Amino acid sequence: MLSNRTLGFLEGLASASSAIYTEGGLQFTFKFGYQQAHSCSNLSLRESLVPADRQCLKLSEKNIQELGRFFQGSLGQYTKETPSQDVQEIARSLVGRLHHDLQFDSVSLVVEDENYGMTAQLEMVQRFNNSLYSLEIWWSVD
Repeated sequence: MLSNRTLGFLEGLASASSAIYTEGGLQFTFKFGYQQAHSCSNLSLRESLVPADRQCLKLSEKNIQELGRFFQGSLGQYTKETPSQDVQEIARSLVGRLHHDLQFDSVSLVVEDENYGMTAQLEMVQRFNNSLYSLEIWWSVD
């Protein structure tokens, strides 16, 4: 599961976001599905499970930029442009912490840009026990 270090990291981001968006801010949900990797929502992630020698999915630099853009918006500086290096480092740090905690083999990211907020969902799978992890994070101005 998530370590106290990772939870503290997420809680710190949520606190910083709530200070900016006093009626909204960042929130998150973490889910674990034992032997449920086959039920992940991302087709490419499901396909990475079979056969066993199939290449694992990693996040691309574009994925990191999108996750960074999500965090930049959550901290009051919404943009559709390339986010700052600082928020891209926040994105890399989160992914690194998740990998350390969960030891996942493959990961996918979906970011949705909505009116007055954004949602990001990271789905991660472990092949050896067919486990599915999902971290959904979202922020809104209200």
